[in-house]
Amino acid sequence: MLRRKLTIFLISILLAFSFWLFVTVGEGPESERVFNVNVTYRNMGEGLTMLEPLDKVEIKIRGSKQRITTIKESSIVAYIDLKDLDTGTHNLEVKVESPSFLKVVEIYPSRISVYLDKMISIEKNVRVDFIGSLKTGLIIEEPEITPNKISINGPSKKIETIRDVSITIDLTTINSDITLSSIPKIKDGLGNDISGLSFNPSIVTINIKVKSILSSKVVPVIPNLTGEISGDYGIKKVTTSPSIVTIFGKVDELSNINYIQTEEIKINNLSESKIFTTKLVLPNNIEIKEENKISVQIIIEKKISKSISDLNISIKDTNDNFNYQIIPKTVEIEIYGFSSIINEANPSDFEVTISVLNLTEGEYNLKVNVISLKEDIKIVRIIPSEIKVLITKKEE
Repeated sequence: MLRRKLTIFLISILLAFSFWLFVTVGEGPESERVFNVNVTYRNMGEGLTMLEPLDKVEIKIRGSKQRITTIKESSIVAYIDLKDLDTGTHNLEVKVESPSFLKVVEIYPSRISVYLDKMISIEKNVRVDFIGSLKTGLIIEEPEITPNKISINGPSKKIETIRDVSITIDLTTINSDITLSSIPKIKDGLGNDISGLSFNPSIVTINIKVKSILSSKVVPVIPNLTGEISGDYGIKKVTTSPSIVTIFGKVDELSNINYIQTEEIKINNLSESKIFTTKLVLPNNIEIKEENKISVQIIIEKKISKSISDLNISIKDTNDNFNYQIIPKTVEIEIYGFSSIINEANPSDFEVTISVLNLTEGEYNLKVNVISLKEDIKIVRIIPSEIKVLITKKEE
């Protein structure tokens, strides 16, 4: 009986040792590893899109050294759940799916700010921009664009910034009639390309007819405006149709002409938009083949003032060795410009800063700098124009 009990005891010891040996040798000690994982976004509502979402997060995992060294990055999934979310900014938790034998130790960042926007569509006319000059003795007719407008689809915030849809053609490469296919460029008010938009059709066709003459030159049409706009009104935009003309003459005479002006257009006391029909004033020995008739559209709009308060101040050029305290923390500004722009202006349209470059401990009165992020907004006054800054050294 005693021998049987001793045998069972020895077998139990042997089994326990075998299990320990399997875990220790088979699985190995634990280790940690960091993965750079693509973020996926799930359950987005219909008709919504994201503006510039974060595409990667760092995920630290822990597990047996033997397994963790062989695990593939594709085995770990990071995602954001967008279920039941509407437009606007949302701060959301990053969720992770990984094999059961791994433990997620850390996610960086653990939350992501996501801006959801509505997808909308608009139609825009396509314009042709010419660069370079035709060879001497050539002229072109007004180009035919097919189609002359495109449908643009994208986030409403980006659609609102569209100011121009155009195609650029280099005249120096054109010697005869030509048909070109080109992808339109969509640009904002600063002339920058806008990405993240789709448009249909994606390619338009431009048909250009070339004529040969003794000598020619393509120049812009400049309206000759005289007088002053009445009251608080201003000229928001002036367009001419056509915007360019081809002039003909001797080579030496054409070389000194960079534009052609219209006849005088009097705008005294003009308080509403108006279209004028006028003619070009051609220099001696210079002519045009098309009809000398120019349409000049003048867009008039009232200018107004507006105050915007509670603009937060940002500190620039700080030193990590110091603490900074500003009094007050916000300012008010008075702005002036066209009513359609001023009425829509809000605090996010301005950058308010002070610079503490090369400043050490002490108390300072510093000038407040305000920059408008939108065109055609004049900053009339900043209240206060200077603020107090207290700089103290950080404790070591």
